[in-house]
Amino acid sequence: MRMTAVHAETERKLQERSVRCTEKHCDRDRARLLGGPSCPVSAACTTSGAAQGNKRLSSGHIQAILMGYGTPHGECRVNFHGILDDNGFGPPIPMGTADWSLVPDTPGVYVIFVEDEVIYVGMAGRDGKGSLRRRLRDHATGQVVNMFAQYLLFDRILDPTDLPNSPQEGGRRCRAYIRQFCGVRVLPASNGAAARAVEIKLRGELAPTLNGLKRKGTL
Repeated sequence: MRMTAVHAETERKLQERSVRCTEKHCDRDRARLLGGPSCPVSAACTTSGAAQGNKRLSSGHIQAILMGYGTPHGECRVNFHGILDDNGFGPPIPMGTADWSLVPDTPGVYVIFVEDEVIYVGMAGRDGKGSLRRRLRDHATGQVVNMFAQYLLFDRILDPTDLPNSPQEGGRRCRAYIRQFCGVRVLPASNGAAARAVEIKLRGELAPTLNGLKRKGTL
C-alpha cells in the first residue's frame, strides 16, 4: 500500500468522521431542546411518561444503558452483552492476552468490542477451511492485509499529521491498539452458512461501528 494512497484514504475517512460527529452533536442539541435523550434504539428508549411508568422492558437483552458523555441526558447504547448471552456466545476474551489455543478451531461468529462499544462483527469458515482460532489470531496481529485492521486503521488510528512510513508501521499501530483496548466474544457454528446467517443478523442488530450494515461496502 503506497503512503500517498493511505493519505488520500485517511483524508476521506476523517471527513466522513467529521460529518458523523457533526450529525451526532446536532441530534444531541435537538434532544436538549426537546427535553429528551437522542437515542438510535427508539423501541428500547421509549420509557418516559405514563406510556411506560416504572414498568421494566419485557426482554432484558434489549434494555438500553444510558451512558453519560457530559450532557444531562447522555446517549443510549444497546446492552450488547445481554444479546450475545441470549445467542449463546462465550465469555469475553481480552485480545491482548488471549490464549488462542483455547478458541474453537471451527467456523463461527465473533464480536469485537471496546468497552461498551461493538466495533466489528465477523465470521470464520466462509470457504469451509477457516476457523475462529485462525481468524482471530490473525486479527490480533494488526496486519493491514485483513479487513478488520484496515477499518480500524482508517477509522480511529491514522493521524494525517503523523502517517506511518510503511504498512508494517501501520500494522504495529493497529496491533498496539487491539492489544490495549479490544475484547472479543465467539460463537462456534456447524458450518460457514450457519455462521454467516448469525453474522448478518448481529451486524444489523448491534450496528458495529466499523462494519455495520448501513456502512457502504461492508457486506
